[in-house]
Amino acid sequence: MKWFTRFFTKEKPKERPHHKVQVHELDAWFKGKVSSKLDAVQDDTNRILSELRQEIQATREKLHKLETAQLQNPNIPMRAKQFMEGNREAYIRAIRQVLPAVDASELEPLEIPAFTQKAKQRFEHLARNAHKPYTVLQEFLANEAAAVARSLKIILAVVEKLEAHYKDAGLAEIQAMEQSISAINNKIVQKQTLAKLTKQLEQEIAALNTIVSALEAEKQALMASERYKQYTLLKQEKAAAHQQLKELEQSFIDHFQAVEPALKRFAKRSTHEEHINRYLSHPVAALMDDEVLGIIPVLQALEQNISSNSVQLNDRKEKKTLDKIQLLNRAFLADFREKRQAAAHAILGIAGRLETTKVEETLAAHNQKLTDEQYRLENKSQQLAHARKELEKIDVARFSEDLAARLSVFFNEQVSLTP
Repeated sequence: MKWFTRFFTKEKPKERPHHKVQVHELDAWFKGKVSSKLDAVQDDTNRILSELRQEIQATREKLHKLETAQLQNPNIPMRAKQFMEGNREAYIRAIRQVLPAVDASELEPLEIPAFTQKAKQRFEHLARNAHKPYTVLQEFLANEAAAVARSLKIILAVVEKLEAHYKDAGLAEIQAMEQSISAINNKIVQKQTLAKLTKQLEQEIAALNTIVSALEAEKQALMASERYKQYTLLKQEKAAAHQQLKELEQSFIDHFQAVEPALKRFAKRSTHEEHINRYLSHPVAALMDDEVLGIIPVLQALEQNISSNSVQLNDRKEKKTLDKIQLLNRAFLADFREKRQAAAHAILGIAGRLETTKVEETLAAHNQKLTDEQYRLENKSQQLAHARKELEKIDVARFSEDLAARLSVFFNEQVSLTP
């Protein structure tokens, strides 16, 4: 009864062959698997190409007949004959320009799409350019022109036959597989390149962090040093000296401003107008340049003109102006000049002492170097972030799984890809 039992028992499906292929060997493995198929397709391709070459040769022969054909009625007007000759030359020239583009002595199966696409484009161009000449020739050399046209249709049919052969043979899928294999290899190379770049950037960033930390530590040490403390005290001393100078100058300016309105009126009638104008524009600078205190006679003359009402002021302004002129005497101005010179000299002395410390020069150079290294560190960090982001996008494992599934279907065999 075993045969009876076997009759009702389903046979187990045959297990498909299982191929484990390393990705770096995939290209060679795939080409080996499809080589026999491509060889068979190549034989059919060569047969179609032979048919195409034969028809192209036949077309050239028919073009020659059209070119040498004589009119059945040689007595047509010369103008009509010339019209026919021009269109015949145009028709033959257009076709002869197309024939080399559709002629192929050798062609790989995977080259068929590019070839047929180019051939069909040339035929479309020919149809536009040769339509008018062909119509004219129908009136003069109809049989010869029609014979050429039939040959062209046959050539186009053979090109379309070659195109159908490519599709029927499944070459499009083979080509797509080859492109996918090339793509996964490119992804692997890209991933390896990015991984190498990432490691290199990490090393460079670590080195830069060490440099930046060292520079920051050096800067902190400098700012904690006795030399820097001395430098800070000198900076404070210099600032205080500048403030004292500013207050001293402002004090003189405040006194001098009280006599300015009267001095402006007096300047127009005085022989010292230029000298007075310098004081009116820049009182402190004018006084420091006035070593002989030439302003004293001017102020004395101003006092006399106010007293004699030659320079008229109201009572309040007159009293205030005369009081300030009394204040701005030779002793006061000389004392101011001496104090001003001493203050300026003191500031120069502090500046000289500051320069000898070399702190500003050292700190500026140090800060520039630190800024440069921090910029390099930031730039490298941005490059690393970008490289890591791009690296995350490359999912070779998922791409391998998808490609393995397609290969399994294509070959009807179990295919798995390993790194």
